[in-house]
Amino acid sequence: MTVDLQEIYGGREVIYAFFARLFLEPVSENEYKMMQEIGPLLKNLENISETAKKEISKLEDFIDKYNSMKGKDLEEFKLDNLRAFTRLFALTDSIPNSESYYTSLEHLVNQKSREQVLKLYRNFGFDTDFHNSNEPEDFIAYELMFLSYLSRNTVRCMQDGKEENYYIVVNAQKEFIKDHLLSYIDEFINKMEMFEQGKILYLPLTYFLREYLKYDYEFLNSLNN
Repeated sequence: MTVDLQEIYGGREVIYAFFARLFLEPVSENEYKMMQEIGPLLKNLENISETAKKEISKLEDFIDKYNSMKGKDLEEFKLDNLRAFTRLFALTDSIPNSESYYTSLEHLVNQKSREQVLKLYRNFGFDTDFHNSNEPEDFIAYELMFLSYLSRNTVRCMQDGKEENYYIVVNAQKEFIKDHLLSYIDEFINKMEMFEQGKILYLPLTYFLREYLKYDYEFLNSLNN
């Protein structure tokens, strides 16, 4: 059972890291490769809901299309995805990507949720200064990175036999999903639905992410029962 749980946590680490990169930077060769590698892992989760199954099928279609293209067609396909990322996340009127925007009454960044997640990051030794992004700490990509980081730490606690620390880290992940990501993912998706450019890749994957967050919360919650 312990080995099975370690494999699950390892999968969670990969999944959350993948989604963090999805919102952090445009799709590059590394991301295309990662999509193909993570495909089977996500496929194993398609039965968590009908929505998850449908959106994983769309990802498979995206990967098949990428693999079938060559030359100018492939370059144009990549360029379209770059344009999509830019339109969705990199312009002044793009989709707000920090929790504070969605959870503060004034729809401003650097509000209470930023302070809350920064405190958690510090408590668990998570540092966001390893790349060049200037986004606030409650940026959705950072929050997903944090879950990936905590999942890796959960495995370390299991391997070191630190049961008390194990449950601290498990509960931190559960509460973080509930209090932070699930508190605004619906509104984040509502914003994304307004952009035609998101419908090929980003919107289907974000639909899946929402389903996975709900599923993962229930999984973590079950560990205390």
